Amino acid sequence: MRYKSTNIKFDGETPSEVMNKHTSEADNYEGSVWFSTTENDMYQEELSGSRRVIMNKIPGRDRPYFYKVDHEVLEFNMLLAFEETVSEENLKLVVDWLYQDEYKKLEFGNDNAGDSFQNRYFNVIFTNKPTVKYVYVGDRIQGFIKLHAQCNSSTGFEEEIINIEGGAATPDNTGSATLDNTGGAMPLIYKIELAGTDTNIIIDDIDFGKEESGKKLTIQNDTKTIKSTSDRNVYSQWNPREFIEVKPGEVKEINISGVEKEEIINIEDGTATLDNTGGATPLIYKIELVGTGITELETNNIIIDGINFGEKPDGEKLIVQNNTETIKPGEVKEINISGIDLTNSDNTITLYSNIITVHRPVYL
Repeated sequence: MRYKSTNIKFDGETPSEVMNKHTSEADNYEGSVWFSTTENDMYQEELSGSRRVIMNKIPGRDRPYFYKVDHEVLEFNMLLAFEETVSEENLKLVVDWLYQDEYKKLEFGNDNAGDSFQNRYFNVIFTNKPTVKYVYVGDRIQGFIKLHAQCNSSTGFEEEIINIEGGAATPDNTGSATLDNTGGAMPLIYKIELAGTDTNIIIDDIDFGKEESGKKLTIQNDTKTIKSTSDRNVYSQWNPREFIEVKPGEVKEINISGVEKEEIINIEDGTATLDNTGGATPLIYKIELVGTGITELETNNIIIDGINFGEKPDGEKLIVQNNTETIKPGEVKEINISGIDLTNSDNTITLYSNIITVHRPVYL
């Protein structure tokens, strides 16, 4: 594993956010906080946790009986270095934030590792005593923290969010999603989040009971847990042995009814507001834009929130699927778009309130 990044997040926050929410605006930390798995420019590779063969050797038999391969959890050392000086109080805040008593998600940015590390994370607890190496600059500190991370599995994970197409609250309007594990070495880990519509939610003929409108049903397949925000007893209607497993090499399409259908909104005046203030589940979205043509005299680049997607021939569509982040319940996101014909009704954004978050094991 080789990481060197300024975009580290732990338990959903960056080190700067942890420090700045407890200080005045004048004392805000504006510099980078570097994370690295090395103290110098030589990387130490930790691909995954150790593997141990479980077998039994008996007298009179040359070949031992093989039972299984046991996987040890992944562990690695890391550094957290401050580009600017920090106060002793802020240093203590960061250490207290890192040393929690349960596994939390440690996420890495891809600013120095390439696109292949985007959306990669590990579930970790920091063990051993933190070591702080520093010098005083006036009454402030310049230095870094040495840490040891222990994961709850033998690998890290990459996260992908899949939208469920369709699925309105009628049996004849069933939604679907494809779970693809063709390149996987382990069964697929995923979480399904569904928005209720005051009718029974049915997944592949399994009836999960009636979910209230404005409430959410969450199903986690690896732990075989199910939960409703309406506090109803879902377990009474569910047999965990029936739970959908996607083994290595398998592709499964699951069919779902009794949930909210996706919403299509138009783009007006070059902007669109994605409002999830009353939503029960996170939203993801798909943007579909029609090109206005390529000319030598005028550049018609399609630009979304400052990102240039280039020119598209007249009538050709640009499709941008957001599958790396969600609009959480209570959040509002505004998107700005230029380079399109605003009178064309085919320029749309589709909001999906029913999603599946897939976690794929990674070894590097």
